[in-house]
Amino acid sequence: QAVHESLRVLVFGVGSGGGGHDVQDTMSEQGRGSMEELKVFYVKWTEIVELRQSRGGGGVHLLDVGDYFGRSKGDRFWAGKLSRHLKHRYMQPASNDEDDDGAEQECAFSSDVLPRRRSLDSSEVQDVLLRLLWPRCTDDDLAWMHFVFDVYKLESMAEAPLPVLPAKRRRVLLNSFKGLDRSGENLPPYEALVEAELVNEEICMFLQEQYDKDGSGTFTFEVFLEILCPYGFRAHEGVTKAVTDEGVRLKWVTCPCGELVFSGWLSDDTVAALSQEFNFVH
Repeated sequence: QAVHESLRVLVFGVGSGGGGHDVQDTMSEQGRGSMEELKVFYVKWTEIVELRQSRGGGGVHLLDVGDYFGRSKGDRFWAGKLSRHLKHRYMQPASNDEDDDGAEQECAFSSDVLPRRRSLDSSEVQDVLLRLLWPRCTDDDLAWMHFVFDVYKLESMAEAPLPVLPAKRRRVLLNSFKGLDRSGENLPPYEALVEAELVNEEICMFLQEQYDKDGSGTFTFEVFLEILCPYGFRAHEGVTKAVTDEGVRLKWVTCPCGELVFSGWLSDDTVAALSQEFNFVH
């Protein structure tokens, strides 16, 4: 209970001494954090990760947690209690025994749920903290909180939506579109782009492959907007691809995260980098 309260104070600034026993008792009975609480925890966790990276990278160590929270003079009392618990609970002085490869172990760990004599990886350190914050946390609760962190991770990497093409520019392009539409059906053929010297034949073939999904050989005004939309704008509200002023290509993607769903704009590079970790739907 004392360690639970210490971590609560360090993360949320809430404990029996600040928010009252009723607030603390309610928190200790929760199996999982609220979205707002988990957002606060996630921000602090990313800062702990950055602290580890500043020290040479690698996974977050339990000692990093105490060091992070002990940076503030006002938090050192609570950080000290937390650190002592983590060291006693999960870190014990290693013997001089050697492992199968002949390498001496740096530390040994004792826990009801963690194997002995190995370092915790970052995800396990995070789980230790989550279980301390929410003592009634079940495996299902833990999995749900991980999915929440996935959403927050994607949100932190998302790009702001580009503005929709201004009405004045849209009118200019509409006039150009009407000039291509000789049949008056608002469906000019792709060849009209070449005849108007807007693109060459090679680019025209490429555009037709990209946009002519029904094989009609014609395009709509919305497609025309997408083709000629300048960098830094979205052609229209329904577009799922755009390019920033700097030439960064963006995609509107959705990604299921358990019961939750992320939707937003990510750069092509970000999608490629995270494709093994997340199941994006374009």
